[in-house]
Amino acid sequence: MLPLPRAVILLASTALSYAANPAASRWDGSFLVPGREMKLVVDLSQNDKGEWIGSAIFPTLDIAGAPLSDIAVKDSTLSFAVKGVLGDIKVRGNLTDGGGFSGALEQGGNSAPLAMQKTGPPQVDLPRQSTNVARELEGEWEGDMTAIDHNVHVRLSLANRTDGKATAKFFLKGRREVNLNVAILTQDSDLLTLEVPDAFLTYEGRFRGGEISGTWQQGPYEFALVLHRAAKP
Repeated sequence: MLPLPRAVILLASTALSYAANPAASRWDGSFLVPGREMKLVVDLSQNDKGEWIGSAIFPTLDIAGAPLSDIAVKDSTLSFAVKGVLGDIKVRGNLTDGGGFSGALEQGGNSAPLAMQKTGPPQVDLPRQSTNVARELEGEWEGDMTAIDHNVHVRLSLANRTDGKATAKFFLKGRREVNLNVAILTQDSDLLTLEVPDAFLTYEGRFRGGEISGTWQQGPYEFALVLHRAAKP
């Protein structure tokens, strides 16, 4: 739970943003794709720097918190993109009287009418951020796992940045060599979580006794993976 003063500030900021610009709101609507109706909920707001931020919910697809990009608000016009959903989509249109939005949703060269209505203050789901990692975790780690029917050698590089966030990279050597940049890295006590959404990959391991022991999950597959300090070249 947020400390009370900070929570009050955040609520006040959201209320001011909601009142200051008619685009800052939660929007509820739907659009048609061949054979079905798709529900869409969009949250739009401005951060303390005046920059537009937003997220989308697709209840029909069970997708929540999809980040908005390329948000542009000028007078009554509004446009944004949602990448990684339905093969990337773009929304363009205009705010209308009575708290409405009328426009079109574009995807893969196709266009569908989109109408949305304000339903309340925005509830933007901000993208998760990486954390720092303990100093004893920085550096190179390696281990081997059996992936279905072949061995894969895994090398992990961990480093902290000056902005308080860590970076990580996987180097895999199996039937072929693959490099993967970790998008989100978090450490909670002894639990280390590394995510590579583009590869549908998550690795969760616990740092105990000088090793990281955990599970490599990629799509529907799970493999045990224990990492030890990499030998110096």
